[in-house]
Amino acid sequence: MILLDSNILIYTLHRAPNALAYMKSLSETPYISVLSVMELYHGVSEEYDAIKTAVLLEKCEIINVNHSIAKRAGEFLSAMRRRGKKTHRKEDMLIAATALSLDATLVTANWKDFQHIAGLKVEKFVL
Repeated sequence: MILLDSNILIYTLHRAPNALAYMKSLSETPYISVLSVMELYHGVSEEYDAIKTAVLLEKCEIINVNHSIAKRAGEFLSAMRRRGKKTHRKEDMLIAATALSLDATLVTANWKDFQHIAGLKVEKFVL
């Protein structure tokens, strides 16, 4: 089971060859966080982009953030603050917590943002 980070979807929408090939190679429906939906629609500038985004999202299983995911993401942020680490984007921590809740592998081009999270399985995507 995989959970795609927002960047994979953005690269797909921008027709990056590696992203398109990766998406075509999937043998199972990928999961995404509802936060990725927000990030994709934030980048929509034209009606055509909205249609392309909707078509891409139809190919994914969208996972909502629930109490346990939010709690876990908050714990990640709190632990990083206590250790004096740079605080990462809250959206990234929610995506990581979503992957862990599903026992899914997170596929991302920004793997360094997630390397400090114990137990998180990460697949490095190379553009």
